Amino acid sequence: MAEASSSERTGSTVKAMMPVFLGLMLLGAVLVLGASLFLGKSTKLITSDGNAYYAWLPTLFIDHDLDFRNNFRDLYAPDSIRNSVIMTPDGRGANKCPVGMAILELPGFALGHVAARLASVPADGVSAPYQIAVAAWLVVLYLFSFYLFYLALLRYSVSAPLAFLFSAMALVGTNVIHYIAKEPAMPHVANVALINLVLFVSSSGRRGLGRDILAGVLLGMLLITRNATLAVVPWLVFLLLRNGFSIRRSLALATGPVLLFALNLLCFYLLWRHLVIRTYGNEGFTGGLAGMAGTLFGSRHGLFVYHPWYLVLLALNVIGLWRLREHRSSLMLILLAFTLLWVFNGTWWCWWFSAGFGNRAFIEIAIPLTFGAALVAQREVPAISRAGQRALAAGLVLVVLLNVNLWTGYLLGRYAADGKDTVAKTYLWWR
Repeated sequence: MAEASSSERTGSTVKAMMPVFLGLMLLGAVLVLGASLFLGKSTKLITSDGNAYYAWLPTLFIDHDLDFRNNFRDLYAPDSIRNSVIMTPDGRGANKCPVGMAILELPGFALGHVAARLASVPADGVSAPYQIAVAAWLVVLYLFSFYLFYLALLRYSVSAPLAFLFSAMALVGTNVIHYIAKEPAMPHVANVALINLVLFVSSSGRRGLGRDILAGVLLGMLLITRNATLAVVPWLVFLLLRNGFSIRRSLALATGPVLLFALNLLCFYLLWRHLVIRTYGNEGFTGGLAGMAGTLFGSRHGLFVYHPWYLVLLALNVIGLWRLREHRSSLMLILLAFTLLWVFNGTWWCWWFSAGFGNRAFIEIAIPLTFGAALVAQREVPAISRAGQRALAAGLVLVVLLNVNLWTGYLLGRYAADGKDTVAKTYLWWR
């Protein structure tokens, strides 16, 4: 009884820690975004490719013209986009990015539009109220989704300490932290948030038409935010249907993806005046085996080189195939998702995925791998000696310190953002 009471007190303490931890993460994101706003090269918080994803909102709701030339010019400034605009046959500037990210940003855009009107600043979709409102909305959404992920782990019978540990490591042990706190308008962590939401819905154990339609809408949003996330959909569908498959439930789940994919097709049809499936012209899968090796182990944004925590998570999932018979199907689908992403990302012509903090192309797999690893740890960690557990704790601290070290160097611009510097120079940027 005393041991049970002590365990309950520990669980209650840890449950209280998760909101505090996420609150500190929110404060950190505010500080990083604030420094970027006031001390950065520009006052833009929507940056890089995030501008193209976001541009659907001002062109649809402010310009009403589906010509992205002026939007790209104003959003990307002071950077020039003269050579990157694709033109439609009737002379309009096109957008190659799907509309899912813009849909997620719509609440922030609406808030920014109201704030711009009230503040008598340009209500153009570009001014500071839009930048701040969109970034703030996304950061809050992302961090809240991690709280739901933590609750989902608890519902899948992971203890509170391990659920907290793995949720926190997904944030501070990988490049997820950068794309929440510095570049929230990029689509990768948006997909992480959507996966967290679907996972939470799957953990409820409830059935009903409304639940299945909601889950379907979230799955549809995944597909029209970044198409590569299709790799994790079979795993999510498996979790959603694990308590009972039926034609009715399957149709309810399919409704969201079908409608949202149709909406995405409609937007591109109106833009191009004909049906468009492939929007990335003159870009293809030419990376080959060299790209597949480089995207994991290369000095140029190699996933395991920049963020070794992904390798630890992958190893735990492989161990789970052998040790966790009751979760074998789920773990197989997680590993299949990783493999599909590896093939997709590695064979892409730009397998290093341009400039960024580490390899951003694999961020979406962080949650499936973390989920599987937490299930394995729930079984294996209690059997490890206290000395072994202390060694594991020291290893986790080292992983976080390495990640923070790399992130700090990236934010300060002390090594090449496109990964062209050596591994030694990247890790030892402070020398």
